[in-house]
Amino acid sequence: MRWRLILEEFGPELIYIPGNKNIVADSLSRLEIAEDTKPIKAEVHALAEHFALTKEDAPDMAHPTNYKTIMKFQQKDKSLLETAKKNINFQVKQFHGARKTYSLICFNDKIVVPKDLQKRMVQWYHTTLNHPGETRTELTIGQHFY
Repeated sequence: MRWRLILEEFGPELIYIPGNKNIVADSLSRLEIAEDTKPIKAEVHALAEHFALTKEDAPDMAHPTNYKTIMKFQQKDKSLLETAKKNINFQVKQFHGARKTYSLICFNDKIVVPKDLQKRMVQWYHTTLNHPGETRTELTIGQHFY
């Protein structure tokens, strides 16, 4: 409703274009991603804890970018661990959140997103930002993550 009120000030003319005729539709909205993105119980609990919710109130798709989740996925990614050991541009940095400290692998001061978490992160940002398009989604993620 808030967006509608803001847009009404400009008097836009909204024209519906069916999906099959909309050749410039957002590519990420049409990208088929396997639905293997079930939340980890610890993620749902952490989300509930941060927002003072019960575990049952937390959404099915918990935010995939909390430090604890990234750290767990980084530790499972053998190729990332090998690459980080061999390349001087990778560092392990300490991040603090919820009164805990997490050691995360970074590349040029950006947190490295492990392969198993990348699709999930792109999907989460894309959906949460209301389908901003491929470029905007990539730029948003790229501000903090590699």
